[in-house]
Amino acid sequence: MEVQTCSKCGRLFNWVGIGPMLCPMCKDQEEDTFKKVKEYLWDNKGAAMAEVIEKCGATEKQIKQWLREQRIEFSKESGVTIDCERCGKPILSGKLCTECRKQMEAELKALSTGEELPVKKKIRDHDRMRFLKQ
Repeated sequence: MEVQTCSKCGRLFNWVGIGPMLCPMCKDQEEDTFKKVKEYLWDNKGAAMAEVIEKCGATEKQIKQWLREQRIEFSKESGVTIDCERCGKPILSGKLCTECRKQMEAELKALSTGEELPVKKKIRDHDRMRFLKQ
């Protein structure tokens, strides 16, 4: 364990090296907020992100993190999506869309068996290296 400063309130606490750098009090507050959001989404199936933020006191950053972690999911009608980390396609939760997940599974399977895949990885435009002209 090492002593760290809480990223939310600035208090010192013993950090175990896993998870966000939040003191126990802030972590409990965040978990309470998560429970409110989860219950609100359960009771209000078509709720939009702005509505959830207003009613539950969560931040957009927190909600997007919970979507990435697949702890919550908005309904399709709400229009709330996040981007696939590989191709940028809108998804409801998680890190990868179905196509990218299947492609990654195939690549891992091919690597474990020693096969080569002719499939080229998709690169999102904003992930490419840029050069300045002089």
